[in-house]
Amino acid sequence: LYIDLPDCDKELGMCGLLLKSLRRTRDAALNWEMEYSAWLIEVGFIRGIGHSCVYYHKAKDLRLVVHGDDFTALGTDEAIDWYTKQLEAVFEIKVRGRLGVGCEQREIKILNRVVRVDDELGLLYEADTRHTELLSASMGLQNSSCCEDT
Repeated sequence: LYIDLPDCDKELGMCGLLLKSLRRTRDAALNWEMEYSAWLIEVGFIRGIGHSCVYYHKAKDLRLVVHGDDFTALGTDEAIDWYTKQLEAVFEIKVRGRLGVGCEQREIKILNRVVRVDDELGLLYEADTRHTELLSASMGLQNSSCCEDT
């Protein structure tokens, strides 16, 4: 990947060749995906056929979805504890929370969506309100009574 040189290093007709990934470039995202996916496969995950960011660990019955650097896992406490320990050994991580029966935390925001545990209804997943607004606007429904809060 070639880049324009910073002002302090600019020379007519010259550019820079990156030897490493630069943040916010496509190759940085691809390199990160290759890094974490190789690690996940190494510890026993199988990559999804329908979507390359979905993984399953058969022995642990653990499901995983990755979006950028956000990892969301579904499994038993024992499986999640194992997975967290494995992840911490290789990457610097921050665990934002754990939802489920008996957990103190009742809701968490994941990728601008609220996920909540309800004693009667179970796991509730709330859509990103920005998507609702964009969809309503694209169909000319932003002033419609069908889109008002009830």
